Amino acid sequence: MELMKQTIAYNFGIEIDTVILTTFEGFQAIIDAVGGVDVENPYEVYDADYPTPDRQTTEIYFAAGPLHLDGRDALIFCRTRHMDGDDGRVMRQQLVLRALLDKMRDPAMLGQLPQLAGAFQDAVRTDLSLAQMLSIAALIPEFSNDNVAFGSILPYLYPSTAPDGAWIYAADWSTMPGFVQGFLDGSIS
Repeated sequence: MELMKQTIAYNFGIEIDTVILTTFEGFQAIIDAVGGVDVENPYEVYDADYPTPDRQTTEIYFAAGPLHLDGRDALIFCRTRHMDGDDGRVMRQQLVLRALLDKMRDPAMLGQLPQLAGAFQDAVRTDLSLAQMLSIAALIPEFSNDNVAFGSILPYLYPSTAPDGAWIYAADWSTMPGFVQGFLDGSIS
């Protein structure tokens, strides 16, 4: 967590107050703990070569329209990118995060917060104190997707190659920190 904070500060000049991390397994556990999420998939998603944990591939398909996703399917939905690249993957991740927020705001879920806290505790690592986590949990009814904004730096990146030959995104680092700060302070929407 500390290295991530240092990396963001070094690259973007932004001090990070706190970090919450999860793994693929933790993400699935969070989605399953709330009973899955409902998303409106804007178009069919197909991947003939979705990578599996055993380094094989499988075929996946999600129909356009309303979907109910359990943890396993939500992770696959969020990770696939062969069909539509990183832009599509980011869009699907945002759909799932918004659906999770909607689900957590449901009065039935709010009554289950103590049980959910236990499930979430095993699924995340954070440098928040217990008191801070409880304070945030108490604010969940105040959160809404109306005041959530996502930003993407993809339009400011270009394909490149690392010294070891790996494909990477690169950026103009003379402008990137200013863009990120402008998004955070609201001067860039």
